[in-house]
Amino acid sequence: GMRFCCQPVSFLFLCILTGTILLVGLLEDLLTPQHPPTPSPVSIHPLYPSRIPLLDLPHFTYIINNDVCSGEDIFATVIVHTHPANIQERNSIRKSIPQKYLNEMKLRRVFLMARADTSTQKLYHATPQHSIEEENDRNHDIIQGNFMEHYRNLTYKHTMGLQWVIR
Repeated sequence: GMRFCCQPVSFLFLCILTGTILLVGLLEDLLTPQHPPTPSPVSIHPLYPSRIPLLDLPHFTYIINNDVCSGEDIFATVIVHTHPANIQERNSIRKSIPQKYLNEMKLRRVFLMARADTSTQKLYHATPQHSIEEENDRNHDIIQGNFMEHYRNLTYKHTMGLQWVIR
């Protein structure tokens, strides 16, 4: 029989193919725009400065934020990671555990998200910023940062939530 792994020409071909695939992936990442224009903050509360660093994002801002504490003694804040397109899931959470029940237990819930970038995220349906703002006007429970919503940015999102809770 033919032994693929031990033939030098086949092994060289396999190395070149693997290297080409890795190089194409790296070039695709480098050529993808990482910092499209960000919307300006739409809601700045005096408790939150407009520009504060977030890890290695020196120009981080909250696009949407809310003061859910209202000067009350709060036991804990529940932070929920969400994508801007997942409005039905957020509404299901709001309906299953209404804020008034959380208030009785001295708990607050906020939904963390970044800005939707429908130009590079083809798998998500279009989520215009105004629809997120309208949802926040109804519920007052969204915290949104100016970085791009992406799986790679989950660390930013979680750090943003922890930083927001502390402030």
